[in-house]
Amino acid sequence: MNTTTAHKIFHNINAEEFQEKMKHPGFVVLDVRTPNEWHHGYIYDSRKVDIYHPQFENEIEKFDKKKEYLVYCLKGQRSAEACEIMARHGFKKLYNLEGGLEKWSGPLAQ
Repeated sequence: MNTTTAHKIFHNINAEEFQEKMKHPGFVVLDVRTPNEWHHGYIYDSRKVDIYHPQFENEIEKFDKKKEYLVYCLKGQRSAEACEIMARHGFKKLYNLEGGLEKWSGPLAQ
């Protein structure tokens, strides 16, 4: 399912599609949960940036807008919001993990 306004802002993808995309170089995996949540496990090689942090938008401005981003949170709602914010900042290739980590069956780092 795609979320759209006049154009595609981001794509919702399931855990299997997310894992498949992670195998290709060039994708950046982005965890937008809180630091407390990170301590319970995160997807390997993910960058961590808390969507609730007041500097969230400043932090994402440091990212390369030409890269593709796989974004996740616990249930998929905050990551969808993060994708919308990133799209407003000029990011074009955004993928939201639909259902978040609750639907993830892959390994987690501690």
